[in-house]
Amino acid sequence: KRPKREPLPAHLPREEVIIDLPEGEKICSKDGAALQEISPEVSEQLDIIPAQIKVIRTIRKKYVCPCCQDEANIKTAVLPEKILPKSNATAGLLAYIATSKYVDALPMYRLEKIFERYGVVIPRNTMCRWMIQLLEKLTPLYNMMEEDLLSFDYICCDETRTQVLNEPGKTPQSQSYMWVRTRHGPGISPIVLFDYDPTRAKEVANQLLKGFKGYLQADGYGSYDEVCKNPDLTRVGG
Repeated sequence: KRPKREPLPAHLPREEVIIDLPEGEKICSKDGAALQEISPEVSEQLDIIPAQIKVIRTIRKKYVCPCCQDEANIKTAVLPEKILPKSNATAGLLAYIATSKYVDALPMYRLEKIFERYGVVIPRNTMCRWMIQLLEKLTPLYNMMEEDLLSFDYICCDETRTQVLNEPGKTPQSQSYMWVRTRHGPGISPIVLFDYDPTRAKEVANQLLKGFKGYLQADGYGSYDEVCKNPDLTRVGG
């Protein structure tokens, strides 16, 4: 059975292409009267503009006194602060790489090939280094979100399997885990935090939920048993 075609989202911008009859056909073939325009036939197609890569040139103007020509008195406009000061990546490029890697699950070697199609060389080890540096920059934000999450009286916690290549002491086929803590509620901004660990041991749950008081929604896995012994914590079914 063919799926029902849903209408295209109303929030997308529309570009109108108007197709008119030639002037010679705007006459009735029976009596020669001029035809009157009525309601048109309208159809819509979905289009996409591929990603565009551009270079932003930052030109900092410099000034010097015309009288003394002293280099010590040369004034240069201040360079705006960058999230990674010693790189040539903008915040937009870093966000694109992070989203492609961690949301769309695109490996760095595929991203490298994608950029090559645009004529840009960004080695995968460079992108990896950028992501590590970006992590260091965003750690304070993560810490604030974690503090806010643990101060709430209701959170969800679960762990999902993932595979890691070249992890010390483990084969590529072995299972590792991404622990996910979430906070949802009416009138508040949701928080979703991901924490990686090679195991799903109880020590991980104890650390991630340390200091939490309230209702914990989780499944029946035994890793949560010890942390749920806390009298200030109530476990509800997952």
